[in-house]
Amino acid sequence: MKTDYERLASAFRKEQIRREERGETPLTQVGLAKEINLTQTAVSKMMTGAMDLPMPRVLEFAEALNCPVSDISPSVANQLQAAAEGLSVASKIAYKTAKKITGKDVVDILKLILKGKKPKNVEDFEHCGADHGPNTYCLVVQGDAMSPILPPGTLVFVDTDEKPEVGKPCVILKGKKVVFATWKGDDYAGFENDEYPTPRVFALSKNDAVVGKIVEARHSF
Repeated sequence: MKTDYERLASAFRKEQIRREERGETPLTQVGLAKEINLTQTAVSKMMTGAMDLPMPRVLEFAEALNCPVSDISPSVANQLQAAAEGLSVASKIAYKTAKKITGKDVVDILKLILKGKKPKNVEDFEHCGADHGPNTYCLVVQGDAMSPILPPGTLVFVDTDEKPEVGKPCVILKGKKVVFATWKGDDYAGFENDEYPTPRVFALSKNDAVVGKIVEARHSF
């Protein structure tokens, strides 16, 4: 997972390329530092993680680099969104965000979560508008087994402390795969895509596990 300082460095490189393509004056760390009233040393340290990257600086960098705040810090972007909705950021921001789990380690991370452990090195966040508990995580739907209800790329927020509801989508660890399906009850689940190979309803084995209840799902743009 990328850290905020890695995202900052990436946003800097992208803006360098954009300005070069437009035939403008090349962007350097010295030039960027002048735009936001910092020293080049401070800018360099923030891009390498040697110095903290507080919210005010994130906003200044985003403006100078012509990118969304979320491109540099999803956490800060979520705090701003929560504040815009009239929430008490200090008391509710953790409740309104969920860590986003992606990549090749999703299965291993979910197994740790189901054992009651907190995942490490998960830096990405997504804003969750639905009420949810502190152990809620964001996943990205892979495959079309649940289309059109949960098409590929959909962001789903799973409260791992809650049990799935019959007739509602849920997340299942099935072997070495993360499966998105509709919970049928009595250890049965099924896929919604009519074009998916039959049988679309399956029983959970003793090695399978329901991750939790999906509290929100939305398309990722």
